Amino acid sequence: MKNKLYNYLLRNYWVLFTDSEKCYVNKNIRLQATNNVLSSDNIIFQNEVVKRLLEHYPTEIFLNKCPICGELARTPNAKSASCGHVWYNKDT
Repeated sequence: MKNKLYNYLLRNYWVLFTDSEKCYVNKNIRLQATNNVLSSDNIIFQNEVVKRLLEHYPTEIFLNKCPICGELARTPNAKSASCGHVWYNKDT
C-alpha cells in the first residue's frame, strides 16, 4: 500500500527533505521502477520522513484535505479532490 501522505510531501515539499533523504529517494525510485515493490525498509523510511517533516515544519506544511471526504488533495493549493468534490468559487 502506498503512503499517500509521504507521496504528498514528496511532491509538494521536496525542498524540506534532507540531502541524505533525497539521495535515498532517488536511489530507490530507480530500484522500484524495476521491481515495483515497496520493501519494509522503504516503508520505515517513508514513515520516518513523514514524522520528521510534520514535527519540524508544522507551520510550513499545509495538509490540504477535502472538506467532505478528508482525502488529501494533490497539492496545497488544489480546490478539488479525488472524490470529485470541488471547493472553489467558480464565479471568481
